[in-house]
Amino acid sequence: MVYKIAVIITVLLLSSALAQGPRGKRCKCSGPGLIKLQIKKVIQLEIFPPSSKCGKEEYVVVLKHSKKTSSKKCVDPNIKEVKAILGGKNKKTKHIKVIRHPTTLVEMTS
Repeated sequence: MVYKIAVIITVLLLSSALAQGPRGKRCKCSGPGLIKLQIKKVIQLEIFPPSSKCGKEEYVVVLKHSKKTSSKKCVDPNIKEVKAILGGKNKKTKHIKVIRHPTTLVEMTS
């Protein structure tokens, strides 16, 4: 009887641990991202800080395709277009909104 209870508890603990999945593997960007951008098509740049789900800082741009559609793409933060957007000194990049997502309260206290 005690053996059966121990087996059930072990199975429950292992299944809950496996259900959480590996940490740091839930990033929005799987690869290095775009290495070339057309500044005219960029609507906004979103910056996601490292978190418990993803250990790296991620840069995502919203690109305008037509008047009604847009898409989000990951971008390499080291390309000159992203640096120009973040610098904000270029007249061509003034229209681009930069959103820096904050870390969550739980992550800040850890």
